[in-house]
Amino acid sequence: MLLIELAWPPRDLSPNARVHRFARARALAAYRLEAAWSATAALRALRLPRPEWKRASVNVLAYLGPRQPKPDADNILASLKAAFDGLQDAGIVRNDRGLELGPVVRARRAKRSVIWLVVREISTALLLQGISPTED
Repeated sequence: MLLIELAWPPRDLSPNARVHRFARARALAAYRLEAAWSATAALRALRLPRPEWKRASVNVLAYLGPRQPKPDADNILASLKAAFDGLQDAGIVRNDRGLELGPVVRARRAKRSVIWLVVREISTALLLQGISPTED
């Protein structure tokens, strides 16, 4: 299991944002790079090699700051697409198509807005038994 801390996604990555395509592309590239660096730092802190899992589940913990508007779970997941691509860049998963997105948990009482990604490998043994990756 890996726990990765990310800054809140820029407003330009929201599916409701109306920004120029080049501004959106810059925000996507920057957030993807930040996610890759954060994932690499989490691996190094645990002294683990790049796992390159075939399949993984991702649960999102969204801590909202005092003045942060409360987005719905769909908008949070859509804003995090670049972060999921960054997990592939960091070598957590071989391909981001192998990511199973779990529930988004939102919490209000935080000093600053932050996103935590909880990433777990999905083993083929669990899939053969018919156990969902989000069940514990």
